Formats: sequence, structure tokens, C-alpha cells
Amino acid sequence: MTLFWTLFFGTFALEDVAVLTGLQWVELGKIGSTGAFTALFFGIAAGDLGLYFIGRFIGRLKVTETSPRWIQFFFKKINNNQFSEKLTLWIFISRFIPGTRVPTYLVSGFSRYSFALFFIFTVISVGLWVSLALGLGWVVVNQLKSHWLISTLVVFLIFSMIRLIVKISLDPWKRKIFFNSWRKWTSYEFWPAWFFYIPIVPFYTLLGLRFRNFFLPFYANPAIPHGGLLGESKWQLYKDLKLNHPSTLKTFLLSFEERKKINFTADDFNSFLTELSFTYPVIFKPDVGQRGFGVRIIRNATEALNYLSVGQFDIIIQSLSQFPEEAGLFYIRHPHEAKGRIFSITTKAFPSLITDGKNNLGDLILADTRARIMPGVYLERHKENLETIFPAGTKILLSECGNHCQGAQFFDGRQLTTPQLADAVDEVAKSMPHFYFGRFDVRYDSNEKLQQGQNFEIVEVNGAGSEATHIWDPNFKLIEAYKTLWIQWRELFQIGHEVKKMNLIQQPLHFFDFLKDVFGLSSRPKELETSS
Repeated sequence: MTLFWTLFFGTFALEDVAVLTGLQWVELGKIGSTGAFTALFFGIAAGDLGLYFIGRFIGRLKVTETSPRWIQFFFKKINNNQFSEKLTLWIFISRFIPGTRVPTYLVSGFSRYSFALFFIFTVISVGLWVSLALGLGWVVVNQLKSHWLISTLVVFLIFSMIRLIVKISLDPWKRKIFFNSWRKWTSYEFWPAWFFYIPIVPFYTLLGLRFRNFFLPFYANPAIPHGGLLGESKWQLYKDLKLNHPSTLKTFLLSFEERKKINFTADDFNSFLTELSFTYPVIFKPDVGQRGFGVRIIRNATEALNYLSVGQFDIIIQSLSQFPEEAGLFYIRHPHEAKGRIFSITTKAFPSLITDGKNNLGDLILADTRARIMPGVYLERHKENLETIFPAGTKILLSECGNHCQGAQFFDGRQLTTPQLADAVDEVAKSMPHFYFGRFDVRYDSNEKLQQGQNFEIVEVNGAGSEATHIWDPNFKLIEAYKTLWIQWRELFQIGHEVKKMNLIQQPLHFFDFLKDVFGLSSRPKELETSS
């Protein structure tokens, strides 16, 4: 009986240690599995009920300014505590989530939650917990004796899952994001990139075999490293364009090396922008970016210095275009052709919602049929105002970045193609040395002016890694999207083949540098994952 009572009272001090000790004693034959289960079950249940009654006792106290600080602190926290809602669910699941049990049970008693229900849920959850702990512990111990590697991996996966569950459970907005995550599978428009592009892999392989060279896409734009597939300097592309074409925005490269020599204060940075003839708001973005990463609208020196403190890379500063519309113009020209063509036009819309004066911004986002499909992007972008209830009729712009994975809506705009626009884009492309394949992201005045090839400003140039983004139109069919991408990649291989055949290659292929750029994407600062 000594061992029984040791386990029983041990749960009051260190519950996890008591469970591990009970498991060890069962393995050594010092106590039976039934005895260990009973001691742990009654000890843990008694402790949980004790927490409930402590909370109930605290709830009877009268709190004044002269009350002990810990009581004032507890009462203050309890009034705003996320556990005070949906206690029935939390009482059960908190048993399995480290760090949530004590506050949940104290709040249950404090708020005078039904003791009968609390008792029932406690008995059930403790019974399941002790059974799982002893059962899984026994499996792990026995597996470790003969399969230590597999067991170690299993334990690692279990702890990783627990960590993820804790992270999700403790943040109400992360929980809502998690429970809405299934929605992205309802339309290919929102599928993860790694999943959507699976069919492109065998097609790329077939093209490589057909042309007897798997690296031809790297040569498609011979003046750009890697052809612009990934890791190209946006400044270099824009500089070539800026020197030769009027439809450009004022742009400046602020290198990381130069920034390290200057300790900017707010006034210093404002003076710095003034010397460069920039005025707020301006655009900040990485010189080497991907999928809208780190594109931010900067409206004051505070936002600028915050960005600079996180962005440990070369940064492009660009004037904010005042044109209201945005589009992606995909251009293709074979080296032997005198004139290129527009392969794709994508018009873009920046989603917004109108507040009702009753619900907070976060819940309005989750109620929107489109926004809730990618809630992580919108909730992260507006995290400072998620709990805010705006006056009825307020228009909230959910996204200001013209990138699909950052929340912009894309539409098939190929009907805007005209000979005048094709000529204007061809002129832009030819102002850059040996530019045959890529996309120009532009801001423009109106559809009519764009069709005339007038009143547009080039925001960004993308190379061989560009995509015919009209495939993300919600009305586009999956098979049509893949057909478009197959044509696009076939054209890319053909252009690379012609460049190589015509001895136009200017940049030698450094494949390991390319891989370095690919893996470098995983080390980008999380604070800048979401754009403006």
C-alpha cells in the first residue's frame, strides 16, 4: 500500500513524474497495472476537484484595492479570460493540453460552473488520460528495447503534435484558422503550391528528355542569373528597364551592407528619403523576393525602421503608384522572332469588406465566404484590430498587395489584349537585354487606357519563374489551368533551346547557387511573411 499512496499523493506535486514512476514500477513488477491506474486516477481526479473548489472559494471573496495583489491579479485576468467561454469543451480538452488545466479548473469553480457536470467530465477525461499515458508509455518502453530509432521518431512526432496543439489551443484566432483550414481544399485556387504543381514535375521531365537537357529554362533570359527562375535581383531587372523606358516608378536599392554603416533614427530616415526625392507612402520589398514576401506599404518612419530591423537583406524602396488598377502582363518572344506577344493578362482586385457595427473585424473576416478560405493571411495582416468593432459601413481593405497568395483576387483579363497593348509591352521588353520570357506587373489608369498601351506604370519585372496568373481566376477549370502551364513550360524549354543553339548565353549556369537560393527561402523572417 505504501507504493499506492506514494503515487496517489505524488500526483499532487508532480503529476507527470508520478505517471512515469508508476509506469516504471509496473515494469519492475513492484505494483500491478490496476493498482498503478487506480492510484493515479484517484490522485489526479482529487487534485482536479481541489482546483475547482479553490476557484469556488476565491469567487466568494470580495476584492478591493486593499486585497492581496495576487487576488486582484486573478480577478482581473478572470474577467477577460478566454476560458470563461465554452467551459464545457475546455474542461474536457484542457486535461490533454499542458498549461491549460489549472486556469480552466480555477475558472470553472470561480464562475460556479455546474459541479455535477464538472465531476462527470473530470472523471471521463482523467480516466482517458491515465489510460493513454500508461498504455502509450508501455508501448514506448517495450519498443525502445528493440526498435530504438523508430521509437525515438514516434516520440518526436508525438511531442511535435502536442506542441502544435498547444500553440493552436491557447490562441483563439489560431484555433479559428485551424478549423477553417480545410476550406482551401475546396478549390485548386487555394491548394498549397507543392501539391498543385505535382503534375508539372512529370511534364518537366518529359520536356527535359525531349530536348535532351533539363536545364534549358535556366537559359531562357540569358542576361539574368538562372534565367529569372528564382533568386534574381529585382533591382537589376528594374535598373535595366529604368534606364531605357519611361513607364517606371522611382526606385532605389538600399543594400544591407550600406544599412549596417548607418544607424538610422526616425529623423535620419526621413531626411534620407527626402534627399532621394521620396515621399510617404513608399513601398519596401526584398531585392530577392518570392510570392509577395515582405512587400509592405510604409507610411511613416516608425514603420520603416521596424521593417529595416527585421529585413536583414537588400531592400528596394519604390514610389507607390497612384493608378487604381493592377494587372500582370505575361510576355513571350522567341529569340528568332522580331516581335513578341502577350501570352496572358491577369487583372487583380483587392478584397475588402463592409463592417456591420456589431461584430469584430476577426469574426467578419471568418464570416466572409472567400476570406475564410485563407484566414491565416487576413487575420495575421489585421491582427492589431481583430477584436475591434468598427462603425457600421466602414470599408476595410483586406489586402493591398497584388499577389494571389497574399490575398488578392485574380481574374482572366486576356480580353484586354489589343495590338496597341502588345506593341507597348513588346517595346518595354526589348528595352531590356535579351528578355524573352516573363511577366510585367503594372498599375494602370483604366482598362481603356491599358488597351491603348497608355497610362501604366511598371511595378515589377519577373523572369522565367513567372506564371500565367490568369489560371487563378475562380471560374477557371483545373484542366484548363494545367493546359496553360504545360504550354508555358513547353515555350520556356523551346526558348532556352534556341538561346543555347544561337550562342546567346551570357550568364553561366551555377546550379548549386540556385539550390542555395531555393533553400534560402525557408530562412526568411516570419515577421515579413505577410505583405500589406
